[in-house]
Amino acid sequence: MLVAPPTLAILVDALEHTDIIVHVTECWLVDGAYSGDTQFVATAGSQRYLRIRLDVRLHDEAAIAMLGHELQHAWEIGAHRWVSDQKTLAELYTQIGYASQRTLRLHAVETTAARDTARDVLNELKAGRRVLSSTD
Repeated sequence: MLVAPPTLAILVDALEHTDIIVHVTECWLVDGAYSGDTQFVATAGSQRYLRIRLDVRLHDEAAIAMLGHELQHAWEIGAHRWVSDQKTLAELYTQIGYASQRTLRLHAVETTAARDTARDVLNELKAGRRVLSSTD
């Protein structure tokens, strides 16, 4: 039985206490330098809608770690109620992020928290795999 990594479960729980609705999809991301992104889609009523795109070439632990990374970005947006469109999203990441060197896209940003989250989720998955293999 696969159990969600604690970090991922904490992020999902935290997002449930925000006004953020997240749609996760897989697609071919043309810029091979990145494997996922989070996009601001719309504000409607009292909800803010985000789309997380994961590259279809990611599999297994790498895909779950990237999901954690992007959910961290979603939580960063959720924690800042004033982010309500692309312009304010760009302002947020000017404040909390830094220019990403891993992409060819203009205006690509990264945060230390998202990078740390991906690493933590991956480590939790590996630790869980070790526990499962030692009980066999």
